[in-house]
Amino acid sequence: MSTLKSLAESVKGYKNKGVICRFSELYGVDLSESEQIFEDMKLWLVLAKVAKIENSNKPFVIDNALLVIDEMWHNFILFTKDYSAFCDNYFGHYLHHNPTSVEESNRQKEVFSNMSIEERQSYMMEKLRWQYEFTMVKLGKDIFIRWYQYYPNKFTKESLAKLSYESTKKKSEFEDKVKKVA
Repeated sequence: MSTLKSLAESVKGYKNKGVICRFSELYGVDLSESEQIFEDMKLWLVLAKVAKIENSNKPFVIDNALLVIDEMWHNFILFTKDYSAFCDNYFGHYLHHNPTSVEESNRQKEVFSNMSIEERQSYMMEKLRWQYEFTMVKLGKDIFIRWYQYYPNKFTKESLAKLSYESTKKKSEFEDKVKKVA
């Protein structure tokens, strides 16, 4: 059995209701979709590990399309003991989350400064093409479409911020009603 299949099958059994419920509450996403995002986040971690083994010189990144998976990963990391144990158990070490550094962000801005939007899109597509192909080959069309079409259309920075605001507002309104009744 391949490393990807055995690792993916192994992590599939890991559940964490606390992480899923917190994400659902934070963003107002229903539990079943939060569970799917959690499953995809675990699968992304597996794929990143396999990509590092098979293509150690190429970075495997979470781009804007995978923002919701990144948010789930941030949420999971906050459950420090659970996340650390998960990493040790399935990967043998802690998987660090390395956001884009200020230096990298500045380099990217410099590269983009003299490019049109079309040139920027083309540049990023070329930079990430191997990752898209790797994802498609390793995980198949259905997961690829969910990650790179469904998620980016449904979960943008703006929509996640709005979902979070609305969820917080509902919770606050409910707490106000409870205080009035008490």
